[in-house]
Amino acid sequence: MNKKIPIFPIIKVASSCNLSCSYCSAEEYMEHNRKSIMTKETAKRVVEELARVRDGGTFLWHGGEALLAGQEFYQFVIDLQKSLELTGYRNDIQTNAVLITDNWTQFLKDSGFQIGISIDGPDAIHNELRVFSNGAGSHKQVMRGAEKLQDNSVHFGVLVVVTKQSCKYPKEIFSFMLEHGIKSFDFKPCYGDPRYDVSLVDFAKFMIQIFDLWEKLDDPQVHIRILEGFMRNLLGSKASVCSQNGNCKLVVTINHNGDVYPCDRFIEPAYKYGNINETPLDELYEESEGSKAFSAHVDQQRTSCEGCSYRPVCQSGCTQERDYWPEEYCEHRILMIDHIRSWLIEQGEHPVSVN
Repeated sequence: MNKKIPIFPIIKVASSCNLSCSYCSAEEYMEHNRKSIMTKETAKRVVEELARVRDGGTFLWHGGEALLAGQEFYQFVIDLQKSLELTGYRNDIQTNAVLITDNWTQFLKDSGFQIGISIDGPDAIHNELRVFSNGAGSHKQVMRGAEKLQDNSVHFGVLVVVTKQSCKYPKEIFSFMLEHGIKSFDFKPCYGDPRYDVSLVDFAKFMIQIFDLWEKLDDPQVHIRILEGFMRNLLGSKASVCSQNGNCKLVVTINHNGDVYPCDRFIEPAYKYGNINETPLDELYEESEGSKAFSAHVDQQRTSCEGCSYRPVCQSGCTQERDYWPEEYCEHRILMIDHIRSWLIEQGEHPVSVN
């Protein structure tokens, strides 16, 4: 019997060269001669290997821009999953929504995909960061795709990247989501570009203002994952996202060419596990030098958490963010946790002690 391992896969089905290329049309993308779209042969190997090494789970199809792989590709994946009689699995897809048409909308709806879209707020905020290759803002096209999904009753969640510019506008961003009928959204701090990188302390202050707007709204249909995650941890349950549940080592990323890494924030030679087309996934995850190196890195980083009273709630956080913001990381988590904990106490709850 094959050994089952508790991994959470991110499948990077279509990679792109840089930020602006994420907003190319399919034709522009091909004109750039980018050959980084997963083949059906690799997709078949990915699906079969994941089915072999774990029971149930989520296939998270990511990019670049995941829709560039085309409907035929995803239909092939779905047919393969059905032929293997997989149960307890689902398909998630992350897209910038630029390529969403009525046809795509119907396909995603009929196929049961869970959809995530990147929208950073009103056009002036969104277009500061997310542009086409010609420099034009993408907000209008992104919202057109989102509205096509809404018009056809296709649920989606939104991921908001918070920059040093946009962190000044929590009320505007929150109001924008509600005004456009978006009730499931999450936030992450921008990193990797000094023009937009946000201070984590500023990000925490932004999130505290978002929390205050959210709790004042008091609408159980509006979900903000990062805030709900801290609340779950504070109340003795467990958050769903890896950066809040301590499951950093359980994530694997499978690149378009079959290369396997830890999460998609660690696509680095030192942490390459190998290639799924050449080696069984469980062997890569448990025995490769890259896997061992990443595990050691996580363990070494988290030694500073030993004895910290916030650890049951923080769960040591995100390894990549701690690498990128070593001086601010703990401070920003404490700011958010303390604020949410105080509110819970005011509501008569009994959250986990952090003293």
